[in-house]
Amino acid sequence: MKLLSRDPNNPQLLPGEFVTIGSVTLAYDVSAGQVWQTALEGIDIPPLEIEFI
Repeated sequence: MKLLSRDPNNPQLLPGEFVTIGSVTLAYDVSAGQVWQTALEGIDIPPLEIEFI
């Protein structure tokens, strides 16, 4: 977050925004109304569901 806040070429993240980077999955564009869910195996990360509004 500190690195992003000092980036002169891109706007800072606002509260409620997040970054997808593709470190565990591919990075995808998102649209309002989409719902993303995780179901990972072999890595100790709990399930997650995000709805884009």
